[in-house]
Amino acid sequence: VDKKLSAKLDLKKIGKHMENLELHIALYDMMGFVKECNKHVNDEKLWEKKGKDLELHLYSLLEAIRISSILLQSFIPESCKKINKQLGIEQGLLKDCKFGLIKSYNVKKEGILFQKVD
Repeated sequence: VDKKLSAKLDLKKIGKHMENLELHIALYDMMGFVKECNKHVNDEKLWEKKGKDLELHLYSLLEAIRISSILLQSFIPESCKKINKQLGIEQGLLKDCKFGLIKSYNVKKEGILFQKVD
């Protein structure tokens, strides 16, 4: 697991906002993690990586997507179902928001997750 990426997830902060019913702030922090994942792809220039280094980054990103689907389940349940179907996994629980839980993935191409709005 890429430690730089996993360090971007602050579950305690998100959990505190959820407990205080500050859902808009919790969602902002969740999406902040998603943005950090996107930034990671660009900063690490994954398109230039090869072999085991590429595998490590891709695995870490798949774990980040799995964790994001757990966090966002209450906000976008249908999209999270689609994510899990494409990852070939069952919906996890908050206790499953740890990197390294799934050992390998069999990703299925199932179409576009979000349709573009014109």
